[in-house]
Amino acid sequence: MATATYDYQVRDRGGKVVKGKIDADSPAAVANKLKEMGYAPISINETGAGLNREIKIPGLGEKVGLKDVAVLCRQFATMINSGLTLLRALSILEEQTDNKKLAEVVGEVRAEVEAGSSLSNALVKHDKIFPPLMINMVRAGEVGGFLDQTLIQIADNFEAEVKLRQKVKSAMTYPVVVFIFALLAVTAMLLFIVPVFEDLFAGLGGELPLPTRMLVILS
Repeated sequence: MATATYDYQVRDRGGKVVKGKIDADSPAAVANKLKEMGYAPISINETGAGLNREIKIPGLGEKVGLKDVAVLCRQFATMINSGLTLLRALSILEEQTDNKKLAEVVGEVRAEVEAGSSLSNALVKHDKIFPPLMINMVRAGEVGGFLDQTLIQIADNFEAEVKLRQKVKSAMTYPVVVFIFALLAVTAMLLFIVPVFEDLFAGLGGELPLPTRMLVILS
């Protein structure tokens, strides 16, 4: 049976309503999993079912950049350092992350952690979003008990890499712009200026120099 994503609404042991997403084979499997986690299911609906289904066109969906991940790590570190639990921090990040794709992934990571998985193992399932370096550093931070410091270091590294990429992109943009303007200038000369000189020399009965005749042929 194919696995689907389900939106769920439950009550925790304190009576608080909790919402989230989880992957499972069927609504019954979702209910069983939620009960094992200590929740009382209120509603379970397949994500995107019926009129609420989102139409996704390949290549046009929102992408997650390294800068988005860096911001996420820094916010995550701040929450952990302030004493919030891992699950509470992930829930807040899921709600406050502007990038919808990244927020969806954070929700899936939170669900995995709720089910008993470690943070690093939950991140491994989304290795297209979270680089291997980040996953390995998070695993080391979990084992060593310095996850907040690790997340700050990850954010610093990613932010530095983003700045480096921007500098490289800027350095490559200038020569390309100069080349385009030079190409436009040469094209304009061949189309408008060279024919004028050709007519001028023809009217005077003179012969154009060889380089100029070659330009006329090209134009």
